[in-house]
Amino acid sequence: MKVFDTSAVLAILYGEKGGDIALAALPAGRIAMANVAEAVSDLLIGGHGTLDKCAATVRALGLVWIETDEAQALRAAAMRPIKGLSLGDRFCIALAQKLNAAVLTSDQAWAKHALGVQLEYIR
Repeated sequence: MKVFDTSAVLAILYGEKGGDIALAALPAGRIAMANVAEAVSDLLIGGHGTLDKCAATVRALGLVWIETDEAQALRAAAMRPIKGLSLGDRFCIALAQKLNAAVLTSDQAWAKHALGVQLEYIR
């Protein structure tokens, strides 16, 4: 099982470097709802269609969308002091902690921190 960071999703959708690695991991993929929001927002801002079309594009990847629960929200909140982690990053990491799963990301800066999850980089 892999928890997808927004960067891994966008690498697939935009054909970026590492997108092939992320694409291969899709069958085992999970994603936090905060990261769904980030990916859909990026598509919207980029002019890739309506809200419904952008959401359908992300949904078509086949990732399992995981609802946020109280424990995940509190884990994400507890990571606030860690510099360089966005709210989406923290929800992604919190979900990986909850599921005891690896995170698929392009964000090399995460390696500087003891996050309690295995990090797998797409580039």
